[in-house]
Amino acid sequence: MSNIVIQKLLENVGPTKHTQQGWTSFDGKCCIHNGDRRNDTRKRAGVRMTEGDGFVYHCFNCHFTTGWIPGSRLGNKVKNLLSWFNVPDDDIKKIKFKAYQMKAAMDSDPKTIVEYNKQSESHVFFNFKEISLPDQSKSLEDCFETETNDKNFIKVVEYLLTRGDYLAQYGEYYWANTNEHSLKHRLIIPFKWNNKIVGWTARYAGDHKFKYMSEIPPDYLFNTESIKPDNNVILVCEGPFDALAINGVATLGDKMSAKQIQWLKQQNKKIVIVPDREKQGGKLVDIAIDNNWSVSFPEWDSNIKDCAQASKEYGVLYTVWSLLNNIVDNVTSIRTKRTKLRSKDGRR
Repeated sequence: MSNIVIQKLLENVGPTKHTQQGWTSFDGKCCIHNGDRRNDTRKRAGVRMTEGDGFVYHCFNCHFTTGWIPGSRLGNKVKNLLSWFNVPDDDIKKIKFKAYQMKAAMDSDPKTIVEYNKQSESHVFFNFKEISLPDQSKSLEDCFETETNDKNFIKVVEYLLTRGDYLAQYGEYYWANTNEHSLKHRLIIPFKWNNKIVGWTARYAGDHKFKYMSEIPPDYLFNTESIKPDNNVILVCEGPFDALAINGVATLGDKMSAKQIQWLKQQNKKIVIVPDREKQGGKLVDIAIDNNWSVSFPEWDSNIKDCAQASKEYGVLYTVWSLLNNIVDNVTSIRTKRTKLRSKDGRR
């Protein structure tokens, strides 16, 4: 649970730095609540995980300290800390209730502590470094005010419109009027984590040997902000346009790292792989089988290669409905379905 607390803190702290001892440091917002006239501005506050999935917070400016260990209640000092860092009350209540549930389980069965600690040993926590988009990058909204006579910009906008109305209206896109990486011919999609830009990809507007130019941090998963507490299912696909089209998560390729896999498991939701039909299932199906995840094999027309194209052809609601209603859980059935998918494309 400590990863949830730390994640909520880091969503509101601003710039951070990291130490070899495992601390994430930032400006403390606790100081004015503990006798100081002003809050820390020298990144003298920090948080880190402790053994057994606990955490500790300490501010070297006002010397406020608090923390939590599994099996204990969420104390007032932790709740105050979260409040000082502007974590919403509803989120604090959810964290408090989760700590209560954990304590109740451990009180009733001591073995739970051992099992919990085993699970926490492999717990994954991400905090990607914030970066800038390529030079001269501007949002499409800003470009429409200044670049409407630029033929390259117009071609990029026309390409976006070919991907469908939903993607054109609801995605966040940028354009850069520069020859570097042929960016003036590309549509830029920012990669975000905790509302900060941590990477990007730029899709060429048309056919090109290198369709995508990207800066991707290791272990990054695209569009995780689409995961809501009341969601029971996480749809996982390869490309960013596919993820945006179905409100899912993208691996940005047909491979996944151990940390990406573990992070998805930590969400405690049903993981459903949506394979790229153009690749006849691809390697993500193998990852699903290895991790006892599910796979969706929607009954789409043979010319539909991915989720983005499906959302354009059928609409978003039907596309998502068809994915959720064609989920396969059984390993043998998954293998059979993939074989049929390959056969339809002429591969055996």
